[in-house]
Amino acid sequence: MYVLGSLFLAAARVLEFAINLYLLILFVRVVISWFPSIDPYHPLVQVLRRLTDPLLDWIRRTLSLPPMGLDFSPLLAFLGLVFLKYFAITVLVQTAVRLMR
Repeated sequence: MYVLGSLFLAAARVLEFAINLYLLILFVRVVISWFPSIDPYHPLVQVLRRLTDPLLDWIRRTLSLPPMGLDFSPLLAFLGLVFLKYFAITVLVQTAVRLMR
């Protein structure tokens, strides 16, 4: 069972890294959106949009947010990802600890 526990622990660390990386990408996307002079066709901006638009569009569709001056989907994405990070990582680590006993 020690090997399975180690696998769960490794999965927790990989998931934590992936969520942290996505949060950073999302943060950069939000900051870039505050500067309208940045070329939206720049390759970096296009990559950021391709990585973040699926989640943000899903949030907009799911919640049917009315069009307004402020887009709250990045904030909801941040909150959801942080919740997922703490919940999923905690469950995986606790499972790993139980299996490694």
